[in-house]
Amino acid sequence: MKRSSKFKSVQRYSKLKEHNASRELGKINQLLEQNRNRLADLRNYQEDYGQQFIQQGYKGVSAGQVRDYHRFMENLKKAIEQQTRVISQIEVQFEVARRQWLAARGKSKAIETVVNQHLTREQLQEDKRDQREIDDREAVKISYKNNK
Repeated sequence: MKRSSKFKSVQRYSKLKEHNASRELGKINQLLEQNRNRLADLRNYQEDYGQQFIQQGYKGVSAGQVRDYHRFMENLKKAIEQQTRVISQIEVQFEVARRQWLAARGKSKAIETVVNQHLTREQLQEDKRDQREIDDREAVKISYKNNK
């Protein structure tokens, strides 16, 4: 069995690990984007609600409405802070997954290089063997012609 053939199964395994790491990175990236969008929505809602309250304030608001507004805005602020913490946690997960993918990719590329080196070496050996056979046949032909 050729050495390159032995490394092919290792290469397939490393490619699989790279693919799985890439897929995991993609999932976490998607989750990160969803949570960033959720945070943007919360901030937009906070700004819109604040603007609406200001507009309503020009018309007059009761003390109860002001109290409700402040309570609601405080809850919204807490939700934004919580969402920011969630994003920070996902960013850490993303960085871990990115490093794992880079490591898997590096190993996969290294194995691919080794396999290609073996393939090149094997091809050179085969070419040399073929050339020797051609040279041997030519030598036999020449020898046969000289003996006639």
